[in-house]
Amino acid sequence: MQVWVNRLLAAGAGFAIWALFSLPMLTGRSGIREAWDFPAYWTAGIPLLVVAVMAVGYIGDDVPWKLALWTLAGHFLGVVLVKQPTADFGLLPLSLMFLGLPGFGAFTVAAWFGRWLRQRQAEENWP
Repeated sequence: MQVWVNRLLAAGAGFAIWALFSLPMLTGRSGIREAWDFPAYWTAGIPLLVVAVMAVGYIGDDVPWKLALWTLAGHFLGVVLVKQPTADFGLLPLSLMFLGLPGFGAFTVAAWFGRWLRQRQAEENWP
């Protein structure tokens, strides 16, 4: 698979998780809210995103840290685009630091693990 497709999948997954957990159709809240205010974002959304990055790492040949960077780029694009009309970006620098740095580490490990699984499967001829 092409590297740009892998990166697009990773960024799309990051954006989709933020958007899904911000919109009222999934959360049951009235209006668009920030995803991190919804408990399911932390218990379901972030683990789903880690699994998605692991899957992209499994099917792709991109460097794990680049997949992590693209995942974060898509996720923070969601933060910027999917928000309440009256919300400002006052907490964006803090969220980049406190969510972006640990997220970068977690997504890099997930992409590396997916890549490692693919190599291990090829070596041992798993079904």
